[in-house]
Amino acid sequence: MGILQDSMLKLFSQYHIPHLIFVLPLILLSYTGCKNTEKQTESENNKQSIVSELAIKTMAAEKLGEGVFCAANESANLILCQNKNPRGQSIFVVYRKDSAEAIYEQFNPVQKVSWYDNEQLSVLPLQGVAEKNNTDNITLLNPVTGKKTQVNKQF
Repeated sequence: MGILQDSMLKLFSQYHIPHLIFVLPLILLSYTGCKNTEKQTESENNKQSIVSELAIKTMAAEKLGEGVFCAANESANLILCQNKNPRGQSIFVVYRKDSAEAIYEQFNPVQKVSWYDNEQLSVLPLQGVAEKNNTDNITLLNPVTGKKTQVNKQF
């Protein structure tokens, strides 16, 4: 007899077939149980992401008032929340999505604000009577560093 046959014979002689029938399903169930846990973890992460977005919108509404709308940057790690007054002027807050921390707040109204790219906001300041037409003056604002850059470009 070969080595494989000898080991199989020892296995069956030491453990009865009913024992093997009982043990094999347990092994299979424990393996499939681990797979389901991975899927549940991914699902829980999605739920946490939705909860954090909802929490951010709620915090923004407390700071900015009712009617807040939020938009994430391209990588969805920063969220711009803003509220417009009846004259169309915006006040805004930028949050880190992972910690729901407000990293930049602007309570002096601006004409318009939106994401310029993944890291900067495009901010159009208010036009006043004393100022000449400044529709070409846009400020690029990095909400993480607070750095502002003036550019002459149409919004």
